[in-house]
Amino acid sequence: MKFLINSDIKKITVFRENKSNFFNLYSSKAFKIISNFWLEYIWNQKYTYRFTWLGFPIIQLPDDIINIQELIFKERPDYVVETGVAHGGSIIFYASLLKILNKGKVIGIEKEFKKKNLDKLKKNFLKKYFELIESDSTNKDLIRKLKRRLDGKKVIIILDSNHSYHHVFKELNLYSEIIKKGSYIIVTDGIIDVMKFAPRRIKYQKNYGPLKAINEFLLENNKFKKIQPINLFNESKVFKNISHWPDGWLKKLKN
Repeated sequence: MKFLINSDIKKITVFRENKSNFFNLYSSKAFKIISNFWLEYIWNQKYTYRFTWLGFPIIQLPDDIINIQELIFKERPDYVVETGVAHGGSIIFYASLLKILNKGKVIGIEKEFKKKNLDKLKKNFLKKYFELIESDSTNKDLIRKLKRRLDGKKVIIILDSNHSYHHVFKELNLYSEIIKKGSYIIVTDGIIDVMKFAPRRIKYQKNYGPLKAINEFLLENNKFKKIQPINLFNESKVFKNISHWPDGWLKKLKN
């Protein structure tokens, strides 16, 4: 697909094969075309590798972080569990929210912590609001321990470790069984499955990724449904979230 933006006449022309279509530059259709291009373009440029939360690199699209903040504020979970800690920015982000809300704790799971990141996290003033576990996120002993810990609690699980189809599918099946009705699983970085032009996509699309895992999981599991996060405030003309986590929000409807 190609598109041409003409700001003088306020039109966008979309070219597909031998056809072309015109849209008002400020229509919802034009917004979708441009924002989808922008999302893939900035992913290729590693745009998200430039933000921190309280000094810790967070490596997430600000829109996604704001949306999950709204979910945490609304749901006030007992636990936020994140697989894939990396530099720890999102752990500190969730911990700071739970401190403000005076409820809950973060559990961060990382296959192998880098010493400098672990040392920095252990010294952070929010350390009593989070716990760090070094383990593969699909380790069966870990899952058993988490099941006992999370039993009967309201939980938000955030899957942000290995983004391969097989790993995410395994995570979904394991973590879906240890949370109760009304809890959530958020699957990050599904954008890797829908990119069409970004050079960086090649190494991520060889064996599929999160979206295939989500779709196959939902075919086999009727306890969950895919939801779209609804902003708590919206006076804009935009009604669909701009996200690097497309179709990644799952809610458990029954035990």
